[in-house]
Amino acid sequence: MIKRMNKVTSLLVAAAAVASIVPATAANAADYKKTETKEGTIYSAVAYKDGKVYVDGNVKDGQTDGAYYLSGGKYNDLSDVDSGASTEIFGDKYLDISNGDYSMDLSTGKVTADDVKENSIDDLALALRKNIKNTAKDRYSDHDVLHDDSNISEITVGPKFATTWYATTYTSKDTGAALNIYSDNKGNYIDADYSVGKIKATIGDTTTAQSVTVENTKDSKDFKNNNGSAKVSIANAEIIAQDANNIYRKTKYVVENTVTPITKINGVAVTGTAFTVEASGTGNKVSFTAIEKISKAQASDSVDGAKYAASVTNYILADQNGAKIDLLADAKFSAFGTKLVSYVVANDKVTAQTIDFKTTSGFNYIDPQNADSNEVATSFDVDANGNLWRLESGYIYKFDNNKDWVKTYKVDGSMDSINVYDENNLVAWSKDNGNDDQVYTIVGGKDTTNSDTTTDTTTTDTTTDTTTTVKAGWNKNSDGTWSFMNNDKSKATGWVKDGATWYFLNNSGVMQTGWVKDGATWYYLNNSGAMQTGWVKDGSAWYYLNNSGAMQTGWFKDTDGNWYFLQDNGSMAANTTIGGYKLGANGAWIR
Repeated sequence: MIKRMNKVTSLLVAAAAVASIVPATAANAADYKKTETKEGTIYSAVAYKDGKVYVDGNVKDGQTDGAYYLSGGKYNDLSDVDSGASTEIFGDKYLDISNGDYSMDLSTGKVTADDVKENSIDDLALALRKNIKNTAKDRYSDHDVLHDDSNISEITVGPKFATTWYATTYTSKDTGAALNIYSDNKGNYIDADYSVGKIKATIGDTTTAQSVTVENTKDSKDFKNNNGSAKVSIANAEIIAQDANNIYRKTKYVVENTVTPITKINGVAVTGTAFTVEASGTGNKVSFTAIEKISKAQASDSVDGAKYAASVTNYILADQNGAKIDLLADAKFSAFGTKLVSYVVANDKVTAQTIDFKTTSGFNYIDPQNADSNEVATSFDVDANGNLWRLESGYIYKFDNNKDWVKTYKVDGSMDSINVYDENNLVAWSKDNGNDDQVYTIVGGKDTTNSDTTTDTTTTDTTTDTTTTVKAGWNKNSDGTWSFMNNDKSKATGWVKDGATWYFLNNSGVMQTGWVKDGATWYYLNNSGAMQTGWVKDGSAWYYLNNSGAMQTGWFKDTDGNWYFLQDNGSMAANTTIGGYKLGANGAWIR
């Protein structure tokens, strides 16, 4: 993540510039902001971080349609791009324009005739072949084949402006089946059809029960006394979401023992409606559908020379008793580490539902919350952090990833379109309001074009600046807290870099300490407010913050070459076994 400093413009200069506006919180649903309304026509727009925006419309001089790049309050003409050109977000900062005719770097505004999207796939194909050809010949029969854009596809589910991951297949040397391979743009790949997490299969009743645990699709585990062997296969794998660390799939699992019937899966009786039992001789097959959470990190080991995921966890589409739970039909998903948010948008309405991941006595299952159904969404968007946004009757709402939509911004009632990068960077406009008075608003981008006299006013926020001596830089407030003042004497919010150190200030401009969450990512600030990196001990638990300060989860390799496992809440696991790997008292994998 690239840190950013958000500026809150004081009311004294609000008529001259658009402010970076304080977002609402679930704790105070009435705490929203009114935005500045400007006259002008926007046909389409793409918001980016740091107040940078791609705009197709008539906003510069009131006379000319064109494509523009807004940065630092100035609209820059994009002479190579025609108004009305198609655009598609690609990677962490690019717009693919007119189906590859041009590519635009949204961080700089530079437009080139290069097809960055196509070139990225070509580069990946070469890197992937290099990484697989000489090592995975025992896993894939076509290990030396050079894939191209006909069989490499971008994984498009997940938040926009994320690092691009790709999907392709290689042919199993053992079975001839197509195996799913997921890779970043540098060819760092995982064989996603090998690990299955932990599937504990049980045969017999309470007095005669035997159990074995299967962790991959290649091996089988023997029961005692010639009662057969359990093995696991997967089918119908469908990628439904991704975040920075994981890929999520909805997958059918089949657990088979051809000698003795299976009675339980992960400790839950297969009589539950989530399980389907198919007779097979004297044994049986038990199938069920689960959501797989697959780490993007590679395991330290390999299978027949091929790399696989460092961790896989499966959550059966069931309650804790094995009763089947159906997901929303035709839903899309956003991932947030310990939960998914599913949503369906149709007929200008949106239904959103939070799905928590739960574990009881070794049984992983899902716990959906009551769906917030059929909320009006004149316009809908998903931001770069995976959060859901909707526009309705002059208000912009953000889903709280639990049960409620939070009223966040007040905009002109004629506006019917939004594009959101995050809660500090978005565009709203009236695409078709039925008259000639078209308007727009830009949150986070300083737009110095002429506008009407609407000012940026707070509806319920009564926070005042209690600094006694106001100067640029750090100021101590009367209550003992610290704030950072911009050169225009407004309080900074969000990330601020002072020297080589990053600090985080809340929506009221107060410096924070301890754990803070920015978007979907957690950071740790020491007692002086400085953002920490590396190992941090909080209470009795250890956590690891990467070079950008983001809290790590899943398998992690430190600079000394030791492997650790950080749980979903970030705490380091110790004195336990994860995925078959034993971790010592210091958390390091015991090889």
